[in-house]
Amino acid sequence: MAEQFFTTCKFCGKQILMTRNLRNGIWIPCNPEIRHFQSGGGPNTYITPEGEVVHGQNATFGSDSFGYIRHRKDCTK
Repeated sequence: MAEQFFTTCKFCGKQILMTRNLRNGIWIPCNPEIRHFQSGGGPNTYITPEGEVVHGQNATFGSDSFGYIRHRKDCTK
C-alpha cells in the first residue's frame, strides 16, 4: 500500500485523502471514498491504493479493482 494520509482541502474545506504516486513520488489529492471500477480504459481516472493512475469505468459488481477519484473533479474552488 502506498503512503496515504487524511487532510482538509485548502480550497473547499472537505476531507481528502492524499495518496503518493509510487512511480514519480507526487502526492495526489483524492476523495476518501473507495470505489469499484473496471480497468482497461475508460472515461474516468482512478488512483489505486498503491498510488497508480488507472483509466477505467464505474463498476458495481464483479470487479476486483478499487480506487479513488481525484478530488479536483469535485472541488468547489
